[in-house]
Amino acid sequence: MAEHGIPFEVVPGVSAGWAVPAYAGIPLTHRSVSSCAVFVTAHEDPLKKQSDVDWDRIALLPATLVCFMSARNLPQMVKALVRAGKSWATPVTVIENGTLPEQKIAEGNLKTIVTKVREAGISAPALTVIGEVNRLRQSIAWFENRTLSGKRVLVTRAQSQAGTLRHALEGCGAEVTELPVIRILPPESWTALDQALRSPVKFDWVLFTSVNAVEAVMKRMQSKKMDVRTFGPLKIGAVGEATAGRLKAFGIFADCVPPSYCTGDLVRELERKKEIRARHFLLPRTEIAPPALKAALEKRGGRVTQVTVYRTVPYGDFRGRQKLEKQLLSGEIDYVTFTSASTVRNFFQIFKKIPVKAIKSRMVTIGPATTAALREAAAALYKEADPHSIEGLVQALQPA
Repeated sequence: MAEHGIPFEVVPGVSAGWAVPAYAGIPLTHRSVSSCAVFVTAHEDPLKKQSDVDWDRIALLPATLVCFMSARNLPQMVKALVRAGKSWATPVTVIENGTLPEQKIAEGNLKTIVTKVREAGISAPALTVIGEVNRLRQSIAWFENRTLSGKRVLVTRAQSQAGTLRHALEGCGAEVTELPVIRILPPESWTALDQALRSPVKFDWVLFTSVNAVEAVMKRMQSKKMDVRTFGPLKIGAVGEATAGRLKAFGIFADCVPPSYCTGDLVRELERKKEIRARHFLLPRTEIAPPALKAALEKRGGRVTQVTVYRTVPYGDFRGRQKLEKQLLSGEIDYVTFTSASTVRNFFQIFKKIPVKAIKSRMVTIGPATTAALREAAAALYKEADPHSIEGLVQALQPA
């Protein structure tokens, strides 16, 4: 670009030379171990007549040696260093796919490392660290010590909602693949909700059973230039802390939040408060919401106006279906997470060509309704989240 007069800017990156050892818990220098580091490539241009690397001099340096592209030529590199005077007992760590979730490590010394690498199945891309600093890894290794390190998790939530779960899983070290099997769309008509909002005084309670319902109602109210004063005389119920938290973001504090993410607990809590009989409930939900909540309230003497405020539709437009099928059948994907009954149904619709019983990945659900859908699909449940929340779902994946 410089030769052709094209303006450019250089954004310096973080070199694998120190990023990879840092993720493996290896500092390149340490005041009591090593004061300098040497970077060298172990894989030179094969067209060269002779190597530019002076292994004889490098072996004599009291420095940490970091070798790039070292997987293939490791045996020759080890022989060269020992021949030049490096002790067989010098600690060595070889790191494959450093900084990535599938990071793999072999540890040993110059005498054992070639065998250790072969036993661990390590191949390119790999970086090798040679020197006493490797001993520090025993006390400060952190990356692979995270609870879900090396685990692959498939997240099936809608794309607009997957971020929270993804970030929580990645924070525990998991490698996350997003497969949004559903999309959240507005209802075909807002008429029912608009009518309810125009005369809120006829209701005693508004019950929100999901964050989606909160978002849908609030956006509709904003589009109609209505604010939270619309709910002034009403009491608010929310299923789950996430739903209650989203209401708080709009300045609404729920009057009833059951102890678990379960509509059954909401009914029990309202019954305990003697707030069902002769009460009129507004229930904004998805069009495919299970009828159990409405039926339970009506059975106990309540009146329910249920309105559709969003639709959950299948979303199967994605690439890599065949790769995912192989990963599910082989167990390469360790866990599949489901956050609603619709994610379960659409997941098995997408992968209807493979036998349910042949899937080796473990299925984890957020709550009873989702678990029921999983059983309807004849799939085995690994764990159900407790509490029934995103935090509970992440906790369910943790090793015992």
